[in-house]
Amino acid sequence: MPDATVAVCSIRHTSISRGTRHWAMFQLITTVKRGSASSLPGTWPRYSTIDAARAAAAALLREDRVQRVMVVQDEVPKGFVEWRDR
Repeated sequence: MPDATVAVCSIRHTSISRGTRHWAMFQLITTVKRGSASSLPGTWPRYSTIDAARAAAAALLREDRVQRVMVVQDEVPKGFVEWRDR
């Protein structure tokens, strides 16, 4: 069985709209078959809603190398939300 790689970024990102600061609530942790997941576009952003995170996970799962995607809460320590599989 090939090695699995997990990509995680620990930087907290914020978005500001109309003077209100919104914390990104969800993050994706991607498990891939070969290499690193850091080059995949959906791995790094933070998502403000669970639906946005699920849509990004679905897009990541279209990649051949991606085995599964874990949705976690963007906090320390990470809070598990759900697994997304093929």
